[in-house]
Amino acid sequence: GSENKVDYSLLANDAIIKADQQNFYNIFLNLAQNSREAFGDAGTVMISTHNIRIDMDIEIPFGDYVELRFTDTGSGIPKERQKDVIQPFYTTKVKKGSNGLGLSIIHSIISQWGGYIRIGDNKSEQGTTISILFKQERDTFELITGTQKFRTESILIIEKNNTIRQLCSDVLQQQGFHVFATNREAHGVRLIKEHTDKIHLVIYGKDILGLDISGDYLQRIKILHMLPVTETMSSDHQVINTPFTPTVLVATVKSLLQIT
Repeated sequence: GSENKVDYSLLANDAIIKADQQNFYNIFLNLAQNSREAFGDAGTVMISTHNIRIDMDIEIPFGDYVELRFTDTGSGIPKERQKDVIQPFYTTKVKKGSNGLGLSIIHSIISQWGGYIRIGDNKSEQGTTISILFKQERDTFELITGTQKFRTESILIIEKNNTIRQLCSDVLQQQGFHVFATNREAHGVRLIKEHTDKIHLVIYGKDILGLDISGDYLQRIKILHMLPVTETMSSDHQVINTPFTPTVLVATVKSLLQIT
């Protein structure tokens, strides 16, 4: 049978961080699942927290942090690829249905909290260590119960690729947008007609053909076409090239909607 083990070392006492409960919970489960999948049927995941001080680091500002660390005894990630794993669509998994969204979305959320993510080797044996650094909040305490900014704009995503559709939906919802999402053109057009007074932006992929959003719809609804950077096909609408980072997606959407 399988021999899986989870060890804990929780040493970050009385520390306050900036985070919202639901996203923190999702991040914790995501990282634990990634570590579990890394070693297959037998291995160990060490989950630990520490209070640390950063004083000499070219990427992370000086200060006191809480480190949440996941260390596994899996196959590890080659050093030359460790920075790639936080990019959208990157994955080392080969299982059906796996995608590279997890760490890219975690990186985006952590960045919004003013935190940092590090990918490294398991120093004691083969495997990977993923560290999340949260800046300690010493003087003030703010309870964040959900998305920090709620918006009135609604966005429709029409995309057949589950990975891209989920990435866009997760990132934009985290920014406070209300998101509709579908993988079928006909359903997308129906949503536009049913919610014509609510939808402000339609984002659609390269495999969505014959999208009938002509006439009055185009007078008010903004359109964003997702195309691979290698594609040469022309588009009648503004284009965002895939793969893109969550930051680029958010910036493009805000620019189209003329919001900050």
